[in-house]
Parts: sequence; C-alpha cells; structure tokens
Amino acid sequence: LSSANSFPGGTTINNGKLELTNGSGSALGTGNVTVNSGSTLAGTGAISGNVIVNNGGSVAPGTSGVGKLTVGSISFSSGAIFDVDLNGTGAGQFDQLAVSTGAVDLSTVSLKPTLGYSAANGDAYRILDKLSAGAETGVVSNVVNSSSAFQVNQAGGDGNDLVLTY
Repeated sequence: LSSANSFPGGTTINNGKLELTNGSGSALGTGNVTVNSGSTLAGTGAISGNVIVNNGGSVAPGTSGVGKLTVGSISFSSGAIFDVDLNGTGAGQFDQLAVSTGAVDLSTVSLKPTLGYSAANGDAYRILDKLSAGAETGVVSNVVNSSSAFQVNQAGGDGNDLVLTY
C-alpha cells in the first residue's frame, strides 16, 4: 500500500505479505492490524494503529532491502517473529521498527537477524526505536537462524530501545 488511508476498521493479514510504502499518513487507517500465522507485515511505510503479531506471524521492516517501518504500538505474541536485515551499522544500513506513540510488548518474540556483510565484534543495531516514554514489556525469547552470537539489550539506545550487538 503506497498511500495514506482513513479507514477506521481493523485489518487482518492471513497467509501472505502486506507491504507498506506510504510516504505520509497511515497506510491502514486507525484500526488495529493483526498479523496471523504464515503472514508478514513489511515495508517502509507507517501505520498509526496498534499492531498485534500472533504466533507464526512476522514483522519485517524494509522491502527488498533494509528499511524503517513505523507503527503506533506493537504486541508480539509468543512464537511471533521480528525479522531484520543487517547490512552495516550506519543509518539506513539495517532494518528498524519505530514505535511512535504506544506500548511495546515483546512477550517472547523470536528475533531473526540476517547479516548481509562481514560484521565486526561490537557492531550494534538499534532495530526497535521506541519514540515515546516508557520501557518495553516482555522478554525476547531467542535469536533464531543465526550462526552468529548476538547480545540483546532491551534498554539500549536512549534507554527504551531494542539493540542487537554482534
């Protein structure tokens, strides 16, 4: 979806990928967005509503490379996946999920980083940028499909962001 939308109802993603590329406004209006098993919410756009990612569903910022996806708030259920591409440590070289106004519930989300370059020890990536006050809730359960050891810091960045360190 590439344009702003004023739809007040909810959106459910079932068995597929919904990619947002809107440059302004909210691509899916103001309602909740539910990402079910086998589905992915992706892109470089923005949603003003709440995003609920159920078991087997995934969020993958970016389109065919790295990018930043912005949501109002997000809640990851147990078994949900946060999929990020890491192609460097500079701005625009790794995926980022920005949470603009609401809560972040990481429950027992599984992080799935994909390295696209030769990372050095200590390389850090702020993959979740919580723009409003308050800490995240829940605990990242594991880092999946990674042959590299990552450290997870849920109080990184300015104190309430999720930072992966190689």
